[in-house]
Amino acid sequence: MIAIIGLLAALAFPAISKARAYANMAAATGQMRSIGRAFASYAGDHNNMYPVPWNYPQFDSTQLEHWASELTRSDYAYLGPPTIYVHQGLVAPGVHYKNPAGREWKPPYLTYTPTLAICKWNDSENRYDTLKARSVLAVARPSQTYILFQGKQRPSQDGWSTPWPINWDVDLKADMNASSAAALQYVDFPYNGTGLFLKADGSIVAMRQEQLKDIKREDWLGN
Repeated sequence: MIAIIGLLAALAFPAISKARAYANMAAATGQMRSIGRAFASYAGDHNNMYPVPWNYPQFDSTQLEHWASELTRSDYAYLGPPTIYVHQGLVAPGVHYKNPAGREWKPPYLTYTPTLAICKWNDSENRYDTLKARSVLAVARPSQTYILFQGKQRPSQDGWSTPWPINWDVDLKADMNASSAAALQYVDFPYNGTGLFLKADGSIVAMRQEQLKDIKREDWLGN
């Protein structure tokens, strides 16, 4: 009898795990949709500009250092009232990280990463400036431009997604051509190999890792 119960449990576990992943993905879709609305509301109040894009690992609602702190400032609160230390609207359901001691799992602080599409182009340096926001009106094809995705946690596993590096094109291409999920550096696919991507028009795309290579460079940049 015990053996039969164990066998049934083993058979049921994959189905339960899959159902949980789908439930988390549905919740994350709603969460990302709220972030899209927050971007739009912010732009409406700030001369059609995106928030400061710099995705830097220091969450502090009193400092305007990156897009997440802009959206969750107490005097803006585009995602609703914040919780202590971390805003509930910035932590994807079902995503966790291991603490430095390696003994327990906790929710990460920020699991979403912006693309360079919300960054302003710097002519003098011939690059996108992650410290300056771009106008939403400068995005040429909103329905095709990706502005936010679910990012992998930094190697330190401190609860923050990995920010884009200076050699963005090189590392993005590496992710697009990665042979496995383990080889990915920046983009995450936490729900049974599926990840979520937010476009500039507010729509959300569920994508598998193998579909990354089909995204054109201009779709990450908004050109």
